[in-house]
Amino acid sequence: MVQPRLVDALSNRKVDAVQDLRGILIRIGRFKSLEVQYTKIHVKPLKKLWEDFDLKQRASRLEMEKHGGESLNSLSFSSWLPNFYDETLLYLEQEWKWYVHGIPFSLF
Repeated sequence: MVQPRLVDALSNRKVDAVQDLRGILIRIGRFKSLEVQYTKIHVKPLKKLWEDFDLKQRASRLEMEKHGGESLNSLSFSSWLPNFYDETLLYLEQEWKWYVHGIPFSLF
């Protein structure tokens, strides 16, 4: 079975293993499963960044309710968003570099 090896290789950024499995999946007409697994694994850090803000906002709201409307650690969405964009850009640049080596594009 290729899938457990693929998940391990993608999760641990094992370039040689990913390239070997890519070749196998292309030969058997299952390249789409590589794309699906890659997306599933490598979108998680961005999703976590987004969800962390939401968790902080909820915690801040609870704190406000406890202290009668005073917020000590509130961060507005508009001040958080530029940082999220910066983190996303950095992550995408790193992913692009890895992807080019790990899963090179070919027309054939």
